[in-house]
Amino acid sequence: MGAGQTRGLPGTHYGYDARGVMVMGGGISGRGGLGPQRRNTLRWAGHDYQGGAYFITAVTQGRRHLFGSVVDGAMRRSDAGEMVARRIEEIDRAFAGVASVDIHVVMPNHIHAIIVVRADPQPALRRVEGSARPPIPQPTAGPRLPSGAQHPGSLPAIMQWLKAMTTRDYMAGVESLGWPPFEGRLWQRGYHDRVLRDGERERARAYILANPAQWHEDPENPDDI
Repeated sequence: MGAGQTRGLPGTHYGYDARGVMVMGGGISGRGGLGPQRRNTLRWAGHDYQGGAYFITAVTQGRRHLFGSVVDGAMRRSDAGEMVARRIEEIDRAFAGVASVDIHVVMPNHIHAIIVVRADPQPALRRVEGSARPPIPQPTAGPRLPSGAQHPGSLPAIMQWLKAMTTRDYMAGVESLGWPPFEGRLWQRGYHDRVLRDGERERARAYILANPAQWHEDPENPDDI
């Protein structure tokens, strides 16, 4: 089965179109699906990514299997996969009052999640002594988000934090626990996101829950040919 014609749940297609845009639901014009996800570098004009529910996908560099394996339709996470899952779950605390994770799955070489970003964020903020810059939500561990790079309550800022924390933790695992090293970067540049509109959130939840069972038909599975 080709990479552009893979199937998740019955009636829910998941793959890439000719422009490299990830699609769910039989493509951009497919009926009954979620439509296209866009890579973060293809920003939606006029959309500030500060409110709404988003279906996101992030993939390891080179699609390497670093987070575990799928056995008999169930995901068995490695220690690295457990770390990634913990970091995803920490978004609720790291961005308290700003964002929360509805549901997620860690696959051998990618993650899916639904991240809900508040339109009127009330973050738990810590001001920097003597700084005139707007306060930035503080992660529970690790470095602060770079100032000025993204709006602190936006989806890009959350994904920037998640990638930075998991990369730092993975590098520590390579050094002290013998995790497989990666070349260059842990994650592919950017990520794919889809704004979930009315009626789409339940379909996205179902797709995420079924993802391990559909691994043999997943476009991120290098063995799927």
